[in-house]
Amino acid sequence: MIYKTPSVGGFSAWLAAGLAEGYEDSGKLYGTNLEYSQGPLYVGGAFNRKYGTVLATGTSQHTDEAVLGAYYSLTDTFKLWGNAHGWSVDPGTGATLKGHDYMLGFSYFVGVGEVWANYARKKVGSCTNCASNGFAVGYNHSLSKRTELYVAYGRVGNQSNAANTLSGFAPVAAGGTVQGLAAGIAHVFLEGPPTSRCSGRLQGRPQFQLAAA
Repeated sequence: MIYKTPSVGGFSAWLAAGLAEGYEDSGKLYGTNLEYSQGPLYVGGAFNRKYGTVLATGTSQHTDEAVLGAYYSLTDTFKLWGNAHGWSVDPGTGATLKGHDYMLGFSYFVGVGEVWANYARKKVGSCTNCASNGFAVGYNHSLSKRTELYVAYGRVGNQSNAANTLSGFAPVAAGGTVQGLAAGIAHVFLEGPPTSRCSGRLQGRPQFQLAAA
């Protein structure tokens, strides 16, 4: 269940509640966020909590997440964005696991093309040598309002006790590096404009992401 308030002076809020996957019937998921969007600036912050009893073990646990993101158009062709994400997991064993990650990126439009790049870092607070760094660069070339060509390269480097992935591809062992190269064509069959000068990306096209293994 989701409720969104009307926008007032550029501000709006979302409230959400539902059943949490992977838990017994008592599992719950609550979330809220606050957004501001006016002119070239967008800022949003969100928090959600998932809790319940794990089906496989019968253990009660909860997970909290908070994220703050921002996007700014310096010009019609040059965009900056970033986000910071903090999380904590209480598995019900008395040892809470906490961590954070952040990402910074930009895009620059040249004619019908877009050059973009981003950098991300992830760290587990209570773990030694568990950080990971990743970056990606790419180019998108629009053939029409619904079709584009794309090429991108991404890389994730892990410290000795980390095994974070790149778009779902894991390193051979902890401390390993993952690299990926993607190229192809994307087309959207939905009504309405598939791209936005905010992101310049077709919905559904693969993106390189640094994620936990």
